[in-house]
This record gives sequence, C-alpha cells and structure tokens, in this order.
Amino acid sequence: MEPTCATIVNDSLYCDGNKTKFTFFVKNNSPFVIHQFDLRTAGGFILDKDFIQPTPPIPKGGTGGPYTVTLDSIDENLDQFCVYLSAHNSVYDPEKDLYATECCTDSAATLCLPMPNCDVCETDTCCGFASLIIPNGITPNGDGLNDKLIIPNSDCCAYISLVVYNRWGNVVFESNDYKNDWEGMNQNGDKLAQGTYFILYTLPGGAQQGQYIDIRY
Repeated sequence: MEPTCATIVNDSLYCDGNKTKFTFFVKNNSPFVIHQFDLRTAGGFILDKDFIQPTPPIPKGGTGGPYTVTLDSIDENLDQFCVYLSAHNSVYDPEKDLYATECCTDSAATLCLPMPNCDVCETDTCCGFASLIIPNGITPNGDGLNDKLIIPNSDCCAYISLVVYNRWGNVVFESNDYKNDWEGMNQNGDKLAQGTYFILYTLPGGAQQGQYIDIRY
C-alpha cells in the first residue's frame, strides 16, 4: 500500500569522524504541501534538531532534500536506529502561536538501520574507507556487466566483512570474508527483489561504514 504521508527515501547512516550522521530525502505522499516535518525516533536517541523546515517546501508528490541530522545514542547498547516522519502543512511553533491545520504521521513506514561504530579510528591508509572504492549499485541480469558487487582494491585489506539489510532492517545476506562475489542473492542463494538495500561494511581494525546499494535487473 502506498504511504499517505511523508516517507524517508535515499537515506544513509554513516560516520563523520566520531559523529554519527543521518542524511536523507523526503517523499511527499500527503495531500498537502509540506512546510515542516519532524523526525520521530524509537527511544534512546537524541537528534541535534527535531523539526526541519524544508526550503523550498516539498510539493505534493515531490521529493525534498537532502537533509542531515547528527545523532547521539543515550544507550551505548542500542544496535539499531529507527526513525519515521510527521509532516505539517505549515510551521508549527506554539511559542509564536503558529499551528498547522493539517498534519500526518506514517509510523507504519518506520525505517530501521544498523548503527555504525564511529569510535574506531582507521590507521591503515590503504585498508580504509577513504581509500576503498565501493560501488552503490549492481545489475545482476547475467549480461556479464556489473553483475557482482566488486570492490576493486579490496586486496588492500586482510578481509572485509559485510552485512546486507532490507528496508525493514532484516539481514538478508552476510559474509565475514567477502570475495567480490555477491550477485544480489539472499543467504539461501535466492534472488532478492529489485530495490535499495543497506550494507554495513566492517574492516579488520573495526572501522564500520554503512552505504546503500541499488539492485536493478
């Protein structure tokens, strides 16, 4: 069923130094122009800003962004970041006596992503995310072109482990020693549905980075 409010699309949860940042776009499926939206998270996270006023406003059926927030976990044991949106047709600010006349919330469209480890420093300049060339899409249709997820300079690292998640945060594939051989299959060898997936990469020193990948047939 098509969402009827604002949904997060083309998002990425990643490390910027020792800070965890969340960058995303917003698709407006609501019946009104979005002048303000707020991020709502599952308990345990503090965002540097809850309300965002998109400039320009997001038209009906349109997409706005990118937007970026910095987040901190108040519980170091949390391993997932879950978020959804609430959208408003005007700016909501009770202190200025401003209220929206229309709003909507799509809590059913909650997005959950694995938390990257941003406290680990990369000491190997070859085997580091700044040096690795990681594609963001594959087309495993059997034509011999871009069928596999290939990291050309992966031999810089003793190993690279990866975990692939679907949009709901479920693990669909993982490898502790990736060999440039993933063709968009799940752990049972079945072809995954076309779409966008999230991959969490881990290097030997413990550094982690999350990145989205598109599968197109």
